[in-house]
Amino acid sequence: MATITGGEALLRALKRNSVDTIFGLVGQQMAAFYNAWNDHPDVREVGVRHEQAAAYMAMGYAAVAARPGVCLTVSGPGALNTAAAMGTAAAGSIPVLLISGQVASSAVGKGMMFPHQLDAQSTVFRLLLKGSRVVQRVEEIPEAVNEAFRVMLTGRPGPYELEIPMDVLAATGEPHLLAPPSIPTVEPDDALLRRVARELAQARRPIILAGGGIAAANASAELRTLAELLHAPVYTSFRGKGALPDDHLQSMGASGDAGGATSPLDPEADLVLALGTRMCAWRSGPRALPQNRQVIQVDIDAGQIGRVYPVATPVVGDLRRTLTRLVALLRELPHAERPRRDWAAMKRERQDAMSGASPEIVALMDGLRRVLPRDTMVAADVTVLGGWSGMALDMYEPGTYLTSTYFSTLGFAFPALIGAQIARPERPALAISGDGAFLFNLQELNTACRYHVPTIALVQDNGGFGTIQALQEEKYGRAKGHAFTNPDWTKLADAFGARCFSADGLEGVPAAVEEALERRAPGIVVVKSPTMPSYVLSGRRASW
Repeated sequence: MATITGGEALLRALKRNSVDTIFGLVGQQMAAFYNAWNDHPDVREVGVRHEQAAAYMAMGYAAVAARPGVCLTVSGPGALNTAAAMGTAAAGSIPVLLISGQVASSAVGKGMMFPHQLDAQSTVFRLLLKGSRVVQRVEEIPEAVNEAFRVMLTGRPGPYELEIPMDVLAATGEPHLLAPPSIPTVEPDDALLRRVARELAQARRPIILAGGGIAAANASAELRTLAELLHAPVYTSFRGKGALPDDHLQSMGASGDAGGATSPLDPEADLVLALGTRMCAWRSGPRALPQNRQVIQVDIDAGQIGRVYPVATPVVGDLRRTLTRLVALLRELPHAERPRRDWAAMKRERQDAMSGASPEIVALMDGLRRVLPRDTMVAADVTVLGGWSGMALDMYEPGTYLTSTYFSTLGFAFPALIGAQIARPERPALAISGDGAFLFNLQELNTACRYHVPTIALVQDNGGFGTIQALQEEKYGRAKGHAFTNPDWTKLADAFGARCFSADGLEGVPAAVEEALERRAPGIVVVKSPTMPSYVLSGRRASW
């Protein structure tokens, strides 16, 4: 055993868990770690301008890299600045490891008012995340890192906080470096799957609801095989977009919890198979699931099953293994005679419903789809265009459409997509934001420029928080607190070393986005437009 510092032990433990990129903001409590980092150029440093953005970037990285993202901060205000983003990772079941410094061990818990001291920090994150741990000794570091990865990746993925006092990072010791932890697989009950297979084979009009769990389990191919075998339409949540390519005949598009202007689910469906989804997207709006449907819900987390909708048959298990087994069983069974469905007509009905609510926005999304390469990654903020993109912008691959899910955090899209593009630099990347959301993390234009990450932000400039304005006006007939003044976007972009492209109305957006992407450099595309119909209100009244 060699004698090394805690910082060196932490780096070696992270590398053994395949960490090659860390997003962070340097500070006093992490100085010893950064000193050790100088000797590990194979671990890429992405220095951000705000800790919240570090966590969003780690989240975007994890979402497309199929492994945990890592971010680090100092204690106290640095760690707390990540709370909204780490909460978003928890809401989206994304494995993100937050490594936080802390004041010296001798001062922890004593309220000695050192810089950045927060004695109850781990308690805050323990309530918010999947797990949290405070490291006390250098020798403890490798096992603590392995525990973090095991917790993040076992069952439903999620974020974790690892807190290490500054003196532990600077101290020396003789830690035992460990192999990465083995992650247990959740095997579905085979007898239960045989029963489910019989029920599916006997169903005349089954439908499939697919969520973000499909991408997390790498089960997109199995979903496609199952859908074709059952002759079943596939409806997705926003997080599930691309689980079945939207240009597949049986893909009936996505819907969010807010409802939105879209066609209903098959009203004659006699069985619903919900896969890797909490089913929130189908509890309101035109696609609300009727209460008399027989539902089979499959999820790796038993705690999510039946939470939103009554379930006749709960199946707990890894989605890929579950679907592989179901397909094998179904191929051995006789199937009920199923009526032929006119997939093209079902797609047209949905498209007509959306176009009827907002033809200008649907035309914009169609135009974007024509100019975006097929493998483009898209992240959407909680904004009018962002919400509509969830319904009306076709996606073709799982895990390429990123949202803040029910946490609905403003400022998520641009930094998350920077992290995603760092993980997959060969792919184009477009963030869809409103002016309010983009200004939350506009400083990360500097990060994109410094690291030559060609992420493009599409920003709708309507001088305010348009979605909340629409909600207020729908409910009360007037609005307050939504308006603000925007900067000169061209000067702002120039100041950071980026470029601003101005679109002449919504119809000019696709061409401006195409030009921006062709430059392969960071930029913003700004379209000035008034507040437009919110997807939250299209198709239903606001229910407050």
